[in-house]
Amino acid sequence: MKGKPASTEEPRCFYYRRNDASHLKNSNFDQVLSASLTQSTANRFRYRNRTMDIGTTSKRLILGTRFFKQAALGLLIACLAHIASAQEPGFSVHGEKPALGRASSGSWDSTYLDPGTVVFHENAFHMLYVAIPRWPHPLAIGYAKSSDGHAWVRQSEAPVLSPDQTGSLSATSIIASSALVTEDGTWVLYFTSVAPGESFYGQVARATAPGPKGPWTVDPEPVLIPGPEGAWDGLAVGDASVVRHDGGYAMYYTGFGNIQNGAFSEKRANIGMATSADGMTWKKHDNPATKDTLYDVSDPVFTVTTDQAGWDTFRIVDPNVQKTPDGWLMAYRGATFDSATSIGLASSPDGINWTRVSDTPELTNENTGKKIFFMTLLSRPAQDYLFVELGSSSSTDAYVATRPRLSE
Repeated sequence: MKGKPASTEEPRCFYYRRNDASHLKNSNFDQVLSASLTQSTANRFRYRNRTMDIGTTSKRLILGTRFFKQAALGLLIACLAHIASAQEPGFSVHGEKPALGRASSGSWDSTYLDPGTVVFHENAFHMLYVAIPRWPHPLAIGYAKSSDGHAWVRQSEAPVLSPDQTGSLSATSIIASSALVTEDGTWVLYFTSVAPGESFYGQVARATAPGPKGPWTVDPEPVLIPGPEGAWDGLAVGDASVVRHDGGYAMYYTGFGNIQNGAFSEKRANIGMATSADGMTWKKHDNPATKDTLYDVSDPVFTVTTDQAGWDTFRIVDPNVQKTPDGWLMAYRGATFDSATSIGLASSPDGINWTRVSDTPELTNENTGKKIFFMTLLSRPAQDYLFVELGSSSSTDAYVATRPRLSE
């Protein structure tokens, strides 16, 4: 994404995407300067309210005029500073008040509230959120609506879908993670069907309804299950994020598996991908070149960092993917073995090959002032929204963080 000058008083700079700007620091100064001056549409140089023609005199100035060198250096520094500020808009949590707070004591959603998944449909924001009155307790799904994504109103006092409404599908809890509306108006919900003995993971399930209030009809079988024993996702899957792609659908999911670390086996989490023509039958991404037991059947598309100084070296979970005019964008949660969970961003040109946007997380416990739990991402033309479950070990609420989407 690119930025534009906010004021005509700023020096004329030429903006690059974040990944394209890195070559500037290794370029020859005169080459960068000459390239910038050549592209100047006014063919003039403005410095401290003085304007100088640079057409025929620029060669002499570049060769020997100390003033020009100092002025040009100032322009270049200003340009680079403006690039940095324009390219890193960052997510900002809006205020101390939650977008959707937990309900009053005695309600089914009175203690912990996860924003689940958010859909923009028919000029409104729709949230299928996850909540419980206490822990441990079966998680259920509620529905709220907003005109602006900031102020939300519950549309039902009771859950719109609970574990006892899943029919033949076995689920101790259900956690909404992704939703979409088909061309015929059918609402499709993807959720984690929590397995016995697990708190938040198990299998990925699917339900359909004529509207977000339901009634929801749950598919009798899960649509995505763990891999075979010993696979990178052989223990549990969940956190499905489904987007339309190539006439069908792409799903990004968390996969848990036992990874050997020296003499020890550790439960690690990475992010996988699956594709489907109809949203019901899914095929996991597989690189045929990998034959190790971990990756014999399928491969993750985004893994923990191998940089030991990184913040997401132990596990990465909760992928939330959006296709934008600038490419694919993913928000995810990560952590080291002994650190709190933070939220990071990754980008991709094709949905398969992913690169971290930054070496540092986007949102942390420190810069939010609260503990981070689940979240969901929604991209709109003017800005990106992150709906984040924030709070403490005793209670949580849903907050909204946004960042502007810089135009071309």
